[in-house]
Amino acid sequence: ERIYGNKCFSEGKYSDAIESYSRCLRYKDALTSAVVYSNRAMAHIKMKNWTHAEDDANSALQIEPKHYKSYQRRCVARLSMGKIRAAMQDAFSAEECILLEIKNESDTCSSKSLSNAQSALDEIRKLRNEAESAFVSAVKRAPRRK
Repeated sequence: ERIYGNKCFSEGKYSDAIESYSRCLRYKDALTSAVVYSNRAMAHIKMKNWTHAEDDANSALQIEPKHYKSYQRRCVARLSMGKIRAAMQDAFSAEECILLEIKNESDTCSSKSLSNAQSALDEIRKLRNEAESAFVSAVKRAPRRK
């Protein structure tokens, strides 16, 4: 089911992907996999189902607290819902997790794997900058105390 969900996602059939990932979660083994929840969160993001995306990212992080993609996806959902401070925290957590992953695997992984990790880090930093800009804008718009 997860592979079929991935296929649907890659074809832009996000609703079908969500259904497939949901079917996958009926299996006991899938309930212990952060990847299924995280993939479904991404499909929800594509459909702008921000609350469902946040919920699925939360579920993924309960299973695997260092899953940087889940922090990244929750950040996108939260930023889209205006939860700027929480989104910033998720961006920092995602960056921390990917840096730890790079550090731990730099001796053992291939150059392609390191390149992929670096690309993910660049994407996370871009997202962090977006969250920080949204925060600054919100502070500037906030009413001033007299």
